[in-house]
Amino acid sequence: MSISKHAPMFGLLIAAMASVSPEASASAQIGPYDIPPETFSSFAACRRMLEDRYRDVLEGLRSAKPSTDSDWTNQFFNSKGVVDTGKNKAEYEGRLSYISVGKLKDGTFISSSGANDFTYRCVGKVLSGSQYEMAVPGEPSEYPAVSRWNADRNAARYLEPKGTIPPPDVFTGTWKNAECYPAREGAAEQCNAVRLAIVQRGENLCGVVRDADASTAKTPDKGSAVVGTVVGGVAIMVVQAASQGSYLARASISSPGMGFRIVGGLAGATNAALEGVPITAHLMRDDSEAATGEMKRLSESCTWPE
Repeated sequence: MSISKHAPMFGLLIAAMASVSPEASASAQIGPYDIPPETFSSFAACRRMLEDRYRDVLEGLRSAKPSTDSDWTNQFFNSKGVVDTGKNKAEYEGRLSYISVGKLKDGTFISSSGANDFTYRCVGKVLSGSQYEMAVPGEPSEYPAVSRWNADRNAARYLEPKGTIPPPDVFTGTWKNAECYPAREGAAEQCNAVRLAIVQRGENLCGVVRDADASTAKTPDKGSAVVGTVVGGVAIMVVQAASQGSYLARASISSPGMGFRIVGGLAGATNAALEGVPITAHLMRDDSEAATGEMKRLSESCTWPE
């Protein structure tokens, strides 16, 4: 998991717990302890430091490593950000926690967890605060503490843009994943891969969603048509799944990929319409020669309003 700059001791604690044997069950705790005061040139400079720490956590969550077949982490971050509490007074408090799962060679799982509760405050130009950190070493289990499906769905929340507007054609391209997720806790894995090809013209979107394994070189399947618009840097799309009805999806860009999430089915939608794609996915650009040809064909077939 990624550890933010605002909590260096949290990283040390996690590193220490990683060396504990799987049979160990006692948790490790540090604190609560006070953070040594730090004096800045002004209250504004102190408050900017709080904003920087809050932004560092969000960026760390957005840039976390994607799940793999043998390792995935569900991270949680609860905070209101920087809050002004009076004249020349501001506070930033929150809780950063995680559940990390590893799949062993024998097919069983080992899960660890940890949390960091913290409070930072500026009173005038003086920064102070406190922290409390906890980590629990790996616990072996027949089933994972959290599925890859839930871990990736939770992580996708941090792919949402935070007040920044991307370039005008940022969604243009072919996006692909090939992730496998449990159908339900304890069930066999199923591969719900998705391939999304999008052409953006201004605020308008035209595209197609198809199975990620479909050939793109000569005769790709027709897939499901996509039409949408970009609002505040977020793509809102209707995916027409032929006779099985349509569903609504949204996507946002967070380097180096795209967060894709199904919002819900529209009138006439069936469960079958949703079986070909995951509810939430992290997609990466496909810059292959086949994808370039696919984009050319798509650009020529899109119809735009006058």
